[in-house]
Amino acid sequence: MVRKKRFIQAGCCYHVMLRGNGGRNIFNDREDYVRFCLLLQYASEMHQLTIHAFCVMSNHLHLVIQPQTADLASGMHVLAFRYAQYYNNKHDRVGSLYQGRYKTILVQSGAYFQSLIRYVHLNPVRANITKRPEEYLWSSYLPYLGLNEYTWLNRTLVLSAFGGEHDPKSIENIVHHTNIDDNKAREEAMIIRNSVKLGVYGDSEFSKKWWAILFGDKPSKSPLTLTLKDNALETIVASVCARTKTTLQDIRSSKRQDDLILARLLIARLVKQTGTVTFTELGKYLGRDPSALMKLARKKSLASFKEQYIKEQETTLLSSLT
Repeated sequence: MVRKKRFIQAGCCYHVMLRGNGGRNIFNDREDYVRFCLLLQYASEMHQLTIHAFCVMSNHLHLVIQPQTADLASGMHVLAFRYAQYYNNKHDRVGSLYQGRYKTILVQSGAYFQSLIRYVHLNPVRANITKRPEEYLWSSYLPYLGLNEYTWLNRTLVLSAFGGEHDPKSIENIVHHTNIDDNKAREEAMIIRNSVKLGVYGDSEFSKKWWAILFGDKPSKSPLTLTLKDNALETIVASVCARTKTTLQDIRSSKRQDDLILARLLIARLVKQTGTVTFTELGKYLGRDPSALMKLARKKSLASFKEQYIKEQETTLLSSLT
């Protein structure tokens, strides 16, 4: 079966991801990282790819690329093929180095571009490799701090997105979420991960606009519905946790504090309204009785003075999901 050709819009920014086959390492030592960076420089210069950010981890990598032509594929082929050739020869291995083709996600400018830059640079922190992003050598964060230099890294767009090159706070703003356990940071990361299946990272209007262009025709369901179908519980629960300042672990527990009951009520109501999962599936995910969750979804209020608050939270969450 012939694989469908990707649609690439020249001048737009893309989040590009590539993973090791079966989650295995594709970078083992300093020489591997250096060779990849040299090949990235070669591919960017020969195929007119502007690199705004990158983070190379042991078993996967993230790139923020702005192709100046519609031919992103040639540059990525050179990069991936030549590195795989080098790695297989060095480590005396055969077979595919990567887990399928590289992923490309079209990124909306503004706040979405900013959050992606944060996400890429905070990868080593999320993986518990370092406590701070500047402690990790193989990302573009050190060049933004002026502590390392890659001549092929274009810093202009990122710095302007965060306040400008001469703004002393622009660098600090790149990793604004210094606490990786912050609810907002977790929700942001979840949405970015979900965007991989969509192929688009932006608001609902941006996603719908580009969906038909990227995939050739209009799907029977909107990009939003597909995202919720693929990651229904994760998306809803992450949003509720961020809004109510609770954690999934506490929601799954037997604790009955008001904030946890409120969180369970909101999750149950959102599941009922979106219809993306059954209450049986929800019960398995939360480790709770499905019939009790169904009753909770129908419950009009926990107390009369809280009903207005619950309605406001529910309305806000639904609007963020749509």
